[in-house]
Parts: sequence; C-alpha cells; structure tokens
Amino acid sequence: PRLCFQGSSVASGSATAVVTATGGDTRFAAAHRRTGKPAATAFERSVQGVSWILIRFALLTPPLVLMANAALRGRGLETLPFAVAVAVGLTPEMLPVLVTTCLARGAALLARTHGVIVRRLPALHDIGAMDVLCVDKTGTLTRDRPVVHRALDAAGRDDPEVLRWAAAAAWWSLQLADLPAPDALDEALLAAADEETLTAYDGVTAVPFDPVRRLATVVVRTPGRLGTQTLITKGAVEAVLTRCALSDDERARLRDLADAQAADGLRVLAVAVTERPHS
Repeated sequence: PRLCFQGSSVASGSATAVVTATGGDTRFAAAHRRTGKPAATAFERSVQGVSWILIRFALLTPPLVLMANAALRGRGLETLPFAVAVAVGLTPEMLPVLVTTCLARGAALLARTHGVIVRRLPALHDIGAMDVLCVDKTGTLTRDRPVVHRALDAAGRDDPEVLRWAAAAAWWSLQLADLPAPDALDEALLAAADEETLTAYDGVTAVPFDPVRRLATVVVRTPGRLGTQTLITKGAVEAVLTRCALSDDERARLRDLADAQAADGLRVLAVAVTERPHS
C-alpha cells in the first residue's frame, strides 16, 4: 500500500483507497499551518532586541536609583516616585508607533514612485538590505511547460531519429492506452515532432508510463518491413538501461552521457528501440 496525500491529483488509472485522516489532521493541513505564519524578519528581530534591552534597563533602573539615593543622600523610599518615573521614561512605548510610521512612509513612497504594493511593512527593511535580487516569473525567464532541447544518439551526436521514435511512443501511448491527456513530457515530444512522424507508424499496443517501472512501452508496425514490429521503450535512464543488452562499460558510458546532460539542467529521457517479427 502507498500513501496518497490530500492535494494530490490523479493523472490516470484507478485505485481503491482507505481514508486515514481528514481536514486538519492531514499532512496538507499541517504544511499549511507551518507556512501560514511568516517567520520574523531581521528588522523585526532587531526591534525586538532593542525593546528587550530597554525593558531590562527599565527593570534595573528603579533599584539602582533607590540604592544610589540611599547611599549618597541618605534617602530611601522617598525617592521611589523618581525611580519609577525614570523607569517609565525608559519604557519603549512610542517605539512601535515610530517604526510603523517610518515603514508606512516608505511603503507609500514605493507605491507612488514605482507602483509597488507592500503587503508586509517589515519586508521593506529586508529589501533595503539587499545587494542583488534575483526573481523569476513563469512566462519571462521560464515557461510552464518543458520543451525538447536536443535528441542525441548513443554516441552523443544529434540524431533526429531519436526524436521520431520518442514522439511515436508518446503519440501511440496516448491513442492506445486510453489516457485522458498526455503528460507534460509527452506534450513536449509531440510539439517538437512533425505530423508526418506521427502518422508514419501504425500502433499495435501500448503500456502507459508506470511510476514503479518508470517506463512507457509501445509496439508499432515497422514502416516498409512487412511482418515486423518495433518495440519502443522510453523512460528514466536507469530503468531503460537495465532492460537493454549492454556491457557494463557501455552502460556506464551511456549513464555518464546522461549525467552530463543532467548537469546542464536538462531533464533526460532514454529511448530504446528493437525490432521483432510479428507472431
């Protein structure tokens, strides 16, 4: 059995589940509680530190004033009102008001000059303390979907045939496996391939992607070779390599090739093809 957390979505398939927790007892709700209250900023911690220092002085001042007056002037409780007045004067009553006023003025200035709406006033101090701010919004530097960057053969050379086989596997998985919609990676493969590539093959059967196997398998009729079928397997590199008849050195070389692509920030899919006679 496997756990399915609240907030998950099912892309395909069916299952029987037993509910073990609901509402606030779920992991989803616990994660929301952890992130619901923002952590204190450096500015807030600094203000709290100054406030505690002043409060400590306010607590220590009355006894010191009483002892000093008793030792120097021979007065004791007579100076108690003065000691209390000194302690009250050290209490940071107006500090929150002054801080909020300054931050509100900064927020108003940002809104007026740059059109920036400040939701949390203490964040202004963090912004002012920054030297470099790197931000990304989907649609500017990145897009909300993957794209095919390159298709390489086993030697590491660009090979459009690899893309054709991968796109054919994605297309016939969608057609024969009764999937509601292609996943993001299959959509990228279909978008990168031309229409002739998708119609050049005649699908026979398909096994959709399985997160346990980490593979998707498709069988198509080999174009131009009557009575021959081609089995296409695509998926995680390790899962595909373990199912290929390769020597240890060749498998290690291909794994290094995939690792080099992954080091460039690319998501790597492996594609394996074999022919077999139609039975």
